[in-house]
Amino acid sequence: MAIENIPSRIHFFIHPLPLSAVLAMALNDHWLKYRFANAIMGKLSDFCGIFYLPIFLLAILMVIDELFSLKRFRVNPSSVTAAIAFTDFLLILVKLSAPSARLIEDFFNQYLFRIQLVQDPTDLFALVVNPLTYLYLRNYWVCSKLT
Repeated sequence: MAIENIPSRIHFFIHPLPLSAVLAMALNDHWLKYRFANAIMGKLSDFCGIFYLPIFLLAILMVIDELFSLKRFRVNPSSVTAAIAFTDFLLILVKLSAPSARLIEDFFNQYLFRIQLVQDPTDLFALVVNPLTYLYLRNYWVCSKLT
């Protein structure tokens, strides 16, 4: 198991752009939304989350691939498209299906950390971020190959 290779394979995850998205989402969810209640603050976390979650999912898969010495997983057009599609599917479930939203919320609250999901179909507008996520990750297709 080559733990030292993990950071080089997940540069896309530890880059300032996705980390800034996480920071913006955290600040917005815990402070900005309450201090400056407006439409921009109401959607900022959705845009950041839609940008960041596919990157997070790919990083998890990359680390698992490395830990188990599979050496098969790559950041490529197929994996990026699948991660984006999965993220979109989750958002659509949460925003359009109350039972699904409750199930996800209960899972997080019991096993991870407390969240409160709000059903707002207008949050689906955040899906416009998908091309930005795709373009960002495109820069790392070659970098994810093992040497």
